[in-house]
Amino acid sequence: MKNVAFAVVFSMLVVTAALAPAKQSHADPMPSAEALFAMAETADRENRWDEAAALYQQAIEIGPNFDRLMAAHDLARRSYAFDEMARYADQLVALTEAGSDRELLSIALNERGLGMNAAGNYAEAEANYRRSLTTRAIATGVKDVDYAISLSNMAVSVKNQNRLREAESLYRQALEILEREVGVDALDYGYSLNNLAVLMDLMGDYAQAEALYRQAIEITRNTFGENSVQYGTRLNNLALAVWSQGREDEARVMLEEALAVRRATLPADHPYIASTLESLSYLAPDKY
Repeated sequence: MKNVAFAVVFSMLVVTAALAPAKQSHADPMPSAEALFAMAETADRENRWDEAAALYQQAIEIGPNFDRLMAAHDLARRSYAFDEMARYADQLVALTEAGSDRELLSIALNERGLGMNAAGNYAEAEANYRRSLTTRAIATGVKDVDYAISLSNMAVSVKNQNRLREAESLYRQALEILEREVGVDALDYGYSLNNLAVLMDLMGDYAQAEALYRQAIEITRNTFGENSVQYGTRLNNLALAVWSQGREDEARVMLEEALAVRRATLPADHPYIASTLESLSYLAPDKY
């Protein structure tokens, strides 16, 4: 009898508990690092860069990893946010130094070189590129595409230290590797062509600079299309080389097209837009 009574009481307790309203939580659950990163990538693609930067940072605070740090670093580079570039690059190097993948370390060192070069620390940038090249050569034993990219990037720092002939040699070494590894239609080959063209422009060889820019712009058009940040940059560079040869009307038309592309693909306050407008103000002062 006691057992029956206990069973009845227990059943009543279960029913009562089931009928009791559950306590509701009004706080929204914290999105995961994966969800935040996905939202950041979407905002980045849609040129909502301030929102993307905040989302990348939140994702990294929850779960830092190589891909998230690389994406945040790349956005900081495109936004000219040099302090953020340096911070993410340092995190990338620290993360990869703690691991065993030397190839990832070489990439992280290359990224830190990019940030230092953008901030004007050319000698430090060169030192990071040299360490990146050494690390990759030890890790892979071959001079591959990533090796060539670091070589080309280092040439930028060497150029910025006014060692122009040395920079030209580095660019041509990089192009030789890239031609062998990926061919002359590849995007990475186009990037190095553009870098060499910038150097030729600086050295006053405007005709060669123009020829190299035209090769680079065809690769960019075939890869990204004409409505892209990359195409706008290549077209702007080509226009300046044409202008330097005295063909002002041709240069103005190119710069106006570059301005339209940049306005369509970059935030309104981006310095690239201001730079193109400044050039146009000299060629068409009544209009710009």
